[in-house]
Amino acid sequence: MPLEKTDELWARAACKQRGMFLIKLSLLIGIPDRLLLAPGGRVAFLEFKTPAGSLSKMQVWWRRKLQDMDFLAACIDDRAELLEILDKLEG
Repeated sequence: MPLEKTDELWARAACKQRGMFLIKLSLLIGIPDRLLLAPGGRVAFLEFKTPAGSLSKMQVWWRRKLQDMDFLAACIDDRAELLEILDKLEG
């Protein structure tokens, strides 16, 4: 199922249920729009898109830089992908 703006509440609830925080970011152009904080000091940077959406050049740059620093940085376009990330951070 596509993850769109209307699913933001669902995403926050899924994180909260697992003891995680999903924080909206709007700091810099291109930086992922969500910061996911998980127990144990685990962190992920997430960009939510519709399945038809694509990353801008700045978003690609930021994702690459974050991944180069060993952060989990991903573009999420459906609920199943988000659940996979949550499972990975729990594990």
